[in-house]
Amino acid sequence: MTAEKSPNSKPPKDRQPSIGARLRGLEAQLPNAMVADRYHVGREIGHIRYQIRKRRKVKHLENRLNEMAQRLDRSAATRRQRQTRLPQWEPLEALPITAWQADIVAAIQQHPVVIIAGETGSGK
Repeated sequence: MTAEKSPNSKPPKDRQPSIGARLRGLEAQLPNAMVADRYHVGREIGHIRYQIRKRRKVKHLENRLNEMAQRLDRSAATRRQRQTRLPQWEPLEALPITAWQADIVAAIQQHPVVIIAGETGSGK
């Protein structure tokens, strides 16, 4: 005996992910976004979850989810772009402080405060 599909049922490929799955997807994108967008989108997700938990109707839910996804996409792109523009630091071998680089790094890792004193132009 084979199970027949009802004429009103949609094929699985046309189904939208559940609201919970979409919210989890947005939350997974939060670490890639800028801090301000992480805060605002995270707060919006929390508000939507609260409304759902209280069994209240969430106004303009589809639009809000789409706007949050677009905001996170833009924010992640901006963050990636800014990270590629960061200047790279390379120690200058001609500076006298370069000889002490390993000792300074070790001191910084071991102590919360490190004071480095030297002459002007030494590269401190």
